[in-house]
Amino acid sequence: MGALSDADLLCALAQNDLEALRELHRRYAPLLYAMAERSKLPDPDTRVQDAWLLIMRQAHCHASTSLEARLWLIGMARQVLMPPDQYRATAPLISA
Repeated sequence: MGALSDADLLCALAQNDLEALRELHRRYAPLLYAMAERSKLPDPDTRVQDAWLLIMRQAHCHASTSLEARLWLIGMARQVLMPPDQYRATAPLISA
């Protein structure tokens, strides 16, 4: 499954393909754990598991967006892994 794109894997995951989940996990688990650790919220392991559950349940929604699969997946995980006050950039993107 390593040759499939992230979008193909999300499509397969929407059809309950556990191999697709394994491959997405292989690709994205380190990033999701880093996001959880950065958030400094309690129990990062449980939060990452919750993020994967959300991704699994909503995988069918990716097909109806124009987002790259990577951005969609990270956005879904962010809903669980980061508190709302961390959504904003910590530094301005454009300086005045």
